[in-house]
Amino acid sequence: MRKYIPVALRRSLIRKAAVVILVVTLVLGVFGLFTIQEVSSEVTEQRDTELLTSTEQEAASLEEWISRQRSATTYLSQDNKIQTAEQGERSEVLQNRISRLTSTAVSVHYVDLSSDQILSSTDESVEGASYSSFSIPWRGEGLNFYGGGDAIMSSVFEYQGQSVVAFASKQPDTENAIFGSGESLDSSGTNRQN
Repeated sequence: MRKYIPVALRRSLIRKAAVVILVVTLVLGVFGLFTIQEVSSEVTEQRDTELLTSTEQEAASLEEWISRQRSATTYLSQDNKIQTAEQGERSEVLQNRISRLTSTAVSVHYVDLSSDQILSSTDESVEGASYSSFSIPWRGEGLNFYGGGDAIMSSVFEYQGQSVVAFASKQPDTENAIFGSGESLDSSGTNRQN
């Protein structure tokens, strides 16, 4: 071992101590870096797992909300009382039905697709207006119904200062449809307020 250690180092006690301290410091530094990297990796993995779990829960909540809105819209389009109600009574029937189905509804419209006109609505100010004037951004192929009982959905858009999502379902054997708009949900599954 003497041939590997320089003579100046073998003779000086201070130099020997300095070398030992330097070696210990390097070993501790390497060990510290390894430990920090290991802990950082574990923390990142744990954060990613929590984020994935949270995202999955939010997606399930949003999927459930969309499913409820679709079901409510389809139910309303097939509701015999709405179909047979007199023109003057239909708005009241719509209001009564929607208040029992969902708490996030903003409005429900009874629409004549052939004339592009809102015949009745829970929002009386839009009765008689053209539904296409609202420029609802329907998803997919637009306002196309493929068979009975389906409900189509829009992207989020602004309606009377609120971010809403519209759903539409055509009444069986008619050219009428029910359009419902509900407050869009934020990532926590609660109503979004702008």
